[in-house]
Amino acid sequence: MRFYCLDAASGETAWSRRVGARIRGRASTDGERIFFTALDHLVRAVDRLDGAERWHKGVPFRPLHGPVVAGGAVYVAGSGREVHALRAADGERAGTITLPARNSFAPAYAETPEGLVIAAVTGGLDESWKLSLTAPIPRRGQP
Repeated sequence: MRFYCLDAASGETAWSRRVGARIRGRASTDGERIFFTALDHLVRAVDRLDGAERWHKGVPFRPLHGPVVAGGAVYVAGSGREVHALRAADGERAGTITLPARNSFAPAYAETPEGLVIAAVTGGLDESWKLSLTAPIPRRGQP
């Protein structure tokens, strides 16, 4: 498997990286780095201009979707109860959000003036379905 960056003007391949597993979901960017997940349980950050790897970190689950970047953090969810946050700059853990039950679908993320809000549908065939919303998660550097 390969991850490709295309030149928007020409459509030509600007660069590509070999990835040892199938890529999961859409990539995200903070303008400096591109973040993506794969079925090998890794979140990767590569340089936007040349594809050089900046960092990669493992998560204890297969991601349900590509990462979401907001407020200086990269958020990744699996089918369990946790959404992991990694610092965009270096991949170090920035926290974990624990949902009330197993995540059933890829969560939705919305940036508000107060911070990031996560909406998740939890439950399954043997549980009641619930819509869970997090309180706004402040951006780094906010109270």
